[in-house]
Amino acid sequence: MFGRLLRGAAAVLPLALLLPAACGQAPVQESVQMPEMARTEILVLGMIHDGHQESELWGIEQVQESIRRINPDVVITEIPPDRLPGVLALWEREQRVEDDRVLLFPEYVEGLLPLSHEMDFVIEPGAGWHQMMADYRKMRVEAFHNKVAFAGQKKAYDKAEAWVAAWNAAHPLTVAEDDPLYLHSQQYDRRTKGELGPYDHFLNDVIGRPGGWTYVNEEHYVLIEEALRKHPGKRILITFGAGHKYWFLEQFKNLPEVDILEVRPYLPGGEDWELDLHQRGVEEVYAGLDDLEIWRSIMRGDALFAWDRLEARLDMPAAEKEALLESWRVQKGMNESEFLGRLWLGEPEVVWNIPLGGLIVTMEVQWALQSADKADTLRVGLRPDNSYPGGFAWLFAEIPTPPQHD
Repeated sequence: MFGRLLRGAAAVLPLALLLPAACGQAPVQESVQMPEMARTEILVLGMIHDGHQESELWGIEQVQESIRRINPDVVITEIPPDRLPGVLALWEREQRVEDDRVLLFPEYVEGLLPLSHEMDFVIEPGAGWHQMMADYRKMRVEAFHNKVAFAGQKKAYDKAEAWVAAWNAAHPLTVAEDDPLYLHSQQYDRRTKGELGPYDHFLNDVIGRPGGWTYVNEEHYVLIEEALRKHPGKRILITFGAGHKYWFLEQFKNLPEVDILEVRPYLPGGEDWELDLHQRGVEEVYAGLDDLEIWRSIMRGDALFAWDRLEARLDMPAAEKEALLESWRVQKGMNESEFLGRLWLGEPEVVWNIPLGGLIVTMEVQWALQSADKADTLRVGLRPDNSYPGGFAWLFAEIPTPPQHD
């Protein structure tokens, strides 16, 4: 039918357009400029679930006020897709929640759902959780801790957990754990990822799909990505337990069509929030190390993108750059684990170096399971330059080589 319509239309076109060469000139064709698509904006807000009811810093009122400031078009929730329609229908009729899973999340029952009458946003499901998965995960975790077949792995897991606890004790927090500005910092994400490292490393495959830590985050992310595709060009707020936050942010780095917005200016106490040059330099080092650690873990699907980001940061002579990249290539695959291949960072020291024309960031570091007496030092030179990822060009990067693990 479409072909017949085209042939009919061609029959009535002027001869000069059908035979331009015979008329001595080509027809004028106007170029059609496609409208520029609006970019999708993503903000990730970390929740502390029942902790909101007790926290004076990150309570329900503070969560609501932050959502008002963000003013999202869409809110992706830690609610499964098979439960959300019923939750929304009952709320619309009677302004109450009876779903046993959602009742665990006061940020929705007392925070987001009441806001839905005040603000204009769409609520989407983002949780891959279901009861069968939760029951199976519980059974597998109990087996890991109690069955003789897992005794060797359990011993290694306990050793790793004890090491993490000792490291945390030697590096205590200087801020309140429920401070929202801390909960949404790269420091929190690094610490949380490290603390969850033993669980992910030793139990992810023991639990299996979809209940293991990496596996369940993959299930969540599939739903989140569906919602992002459904609402292109919108401002999208993702509300999940704060421990999941680092995992999602790492994936979003690989989406070229989105902008990841800094959430801290929208938080309580964040009205005048702004990092100074030294603080931005430290966060840039954190971001670069995250990419290096992702790339070293060859099981991760985003390793190629992490490598591209690492290479894009470097500003040094070609031979020096290639030598540094080659040293990192050689180390790839030594650990095959984001826990064992992870640098644990001490308090950063930052100085402005006049000859360098930039910052030198120095940190004491340990690799996972490494004794404190074997701690090493990391040094990175940064020149402020917004043409580079993160706003800095890396002039040198002295990063200790990871140890070999069995």
